[in-house]
Amino acid sequence: MAVKTIDVVSRALAVLEQVSLQQPASLGALARELDLDKSAVQRIVATLHAEGWIRPDAGGQGWSLTGRALAVGGRFAAAEDLRARARRVLREVHAATGETVWLAVADGGSLIVVDEIASTHVLRVTFPIGYTGPFGPDTAGGVAILAQDPDAASSHSAAASHSAAASHSAAVTHNGAGGHDGTADHNGAGGHRGAASHDGPAGLSPEVRGRLAEARRDGFAVQMAGEVPLWAAAVALPREAGALPAAVVIGVPQSRGGEPELRRLGAVLAEAVRTAYAGA
Repeated sequence: MAVKTIDVVSRALAVLEQVSLQQPASLGALARELDLDKSAVQRIVATLHAEGWIRPDAGGQGWSLTGRALAVGGRFAAAEDLRARARRVLREVHAATGETVWLAVADGGSLIVVDEIASTHVLRVTFPIGYTGPFGPDTAGGVAILAQDPDAASSHSAAASHSAAASHSAAVTHNGAGGHDGTADHNGAGGHRGAASHDGPAGLSPEVRGRLAEARRDGFAVQMAGEVPLWAAAVALPREAGALPAAVVIGVPQSRGGEPELRRLGAVLAEAVRTAYAGA
């Protein structure tokens, strides 16, 4: 018999995650975003504050995370001994290209951003640490991991339906002279979602299998389909025993180059990974 879940715990975790995305987050904004009664949100916020997970914002505009959340997230990343090693790749690629690069790990049906170096360009792709998007063949990061790791490929189908519900928005941002930010939302920590389909639990479609074969041949995966203004290239990292599957991803606005430029960036990324993990 399935174990029953506790609704109030689920709501509290949803509030905590929403605070991390909005901070400073007001009670009204949290209630609207989560479709919860404002009084219920107020009780949850009071509890999270009493337990040391959130604090009032200094400007009086709402609530923000405390260092406790960072400490828990840091233990997750440290347990994999992943971020420190991949950081060398992020720095090298960022220095060579000026574009945003990030490290994403596949956990269940999701890709989670655990590190990022933002682009130096005015028009740039940005992701907050902890951003969660769907893991699968609709993103460059998902293709890179699935191409390298047969176990990830076999577990993807079972988790695919969960992953679609787990995503939040990131942004392609343009900072104008007046300080105005324009954003375009998309899904996927591994790049944006394209139109490719897959078969579900029975396996991957011929189209997706072709994309995985192309990624193995090239040494990197690219994502150019879809209507959102983001293209991405990704390389899976060598997987150590017990570690989560992971990929480094570079993202660029579509307006900054075509397929040849994206493939050039993919090759830069692949060489940086090869050098950093030589002998791994």
